[in-house]
Amino acid sequence: MADFSFLPTLTTSDVDRAAQLIQLGYGPSTSTTTPEDLKRLQQELFEMQRRPEAWGLVIPLLNHEDPNVQFFGAHTAQVKVARDWDAFPRENAEQLRDLLVQLTAHSIAIGRGNFILRKLFVAIASLAIKLVPGHPSRWPGWILSCVQAFSEQGGSAERIHQFLVIVAEEVGTADLLGASKVQMQQSLRDAIPLVVQAITSSVNRSVSISQFQSALLTLQAWMTIFPSSDLLPFIPILIGLLDPSDDNEAIFIAASDTLQEILSKSPLSDGAATKTLTEPLLVWLDSVGSSIIAQTLDVNEVSHSLCKLLVALGPVHRRQHLFFNAGWL
Repeated sequence: MADFSFLPTLTTSDVDRAAQLIQLGYGPSTSTTTPEDLKRLQQELFEMQRRPEAWGLVIPLLNHEDPNVQFFGAHTAQVKVARDWDAFPRENAEQLRDLLVQLTAHSIAIGRGNFILRKLFVAIASLAIKLVPGHPSRWPGWILSCVQAFSEQGGSAERIHQFLVIVAEEVGTADLLGASKVQMQQSLRDAIPLVVQAITSSVNRSVSISQFQSALLTLQAWMTIFPSSDLLPFIPILIGLLDPSDDNEAIFIAASDTLQEILSKSPLSDGAATKTLTEPLLVWLDSVGSSIIAQTLDVNEVSHSLCKLLVALGPVHRRQHLFFNAGWL
């Protein structure tokens, strides 16, 4: 375990009180608590979290046996980074970085709940937004180093994909300007080969459905970051997965959802990939898609997903038709 002696140390009574407030305010006992009591408990917890020494709650709360308390430990880490970073000692920033990655890797290894891991991933992304910008950067190659740390502790491909999705979401919505924004965006671009490899290894029928779906969620989250050259190879794979004869409808729907995102939000949404995207989809619709419609007596998930794909394809196809008639294609 990384050194955590730089964190404030709280008394056992303070930690116990925080855990009690969480259990009373957010646990099953909430149903017997009046709204006034609930507001008071949550306000006391909020005030405790605002204190500078609240950094010392992260580890003991994460080590608590109650998952609600564990979640609040992860939440405290994320909140302190996002809201109280200016008060944190700069000389301990790298130690906090190493500790947070180790805590997350350990939580993965021992099977912490998904909602706890997601909050820890958000905390890591929040910390990266603070540490990556600058010269020299205090966290170069942060995405690769985190993925390596998680994998070394037995992190599954599905967990890696969950982390990558949150990274893209958090950095994409971060309130950054100028050089800081450019540097964070570059840190995402530096990780593209890793992300492409992670998706490629998970988009096949030999993996579990959950891993397959998580990989396509990663592709959806990163498609605005990928250059077209990295996005194009996935298109024939996705179209090939639009197989209504497959026993698992989830594969069809996940592939369709991803193609819809490519058609509407990716660098290819302007109709730039006629030969790779639009024309093959039109051929598929003429052969396979039409048979799905013909055989559908009642609306089901596959036919509904197909309709959404048609809607997404429509604007792209119309733009290409107009360009062609104008002599631009």
